[in-house]
Amino acid sequence: MTETLTGRLIKLDGEVFHFETDQGERILFSLLETSGVQPHDLEGIVRSPVRIEITIEGPHEHATAIRVEPRKQHHPEPLSARAGLGLYLVDEGVLTFDQLRSALARQWELRQFGAPPKLGEILVATGLVREVDVEHALFAQQRARDQAAHSRA
Repeated sequence: MTETLTGRLIKLDGEVFHFETDQGERILFSLLETSGVQPHDLEGIVRSPVRIEITIEGPHEHATAIRVEPRKQHHPEPLSARAGLGLYLVDEGVLTFDQLRSALARQWELRQFGAPPKLGEILVATGLVREVDVEHALFAQQRARDQAAHSRA
């Protein structure tokens, strides 16, 4: 029996993910090889506000995910106030989740050789986004952070 759930990743233990559904239920799952997703592909969204949709098989104490996909975000507060550049661009529809995953993998590879490139530079250099998209996203993030700080004051 399979079921599809929506929620967020809250922890990663090796290759076992801790998932919290939108209803507050905790589920443990590992990735099925045929899902096309590797644990390192999801590390960047663990403990983030990004919601995903998973299709699982098996008991909730240790299920197997056969499909993992991003879920279009609907936040009362702009995502840009809480998330990094890549997630903001995905949320805005400028970048796909797979493109972000690819760019983050490239960033990780370059860091292994001592070159710490910025994600925006990689996205522009690979032609995934335009420089103006990065500038707009960074500006929107800063504006949202400023507004959030002002509302707390």
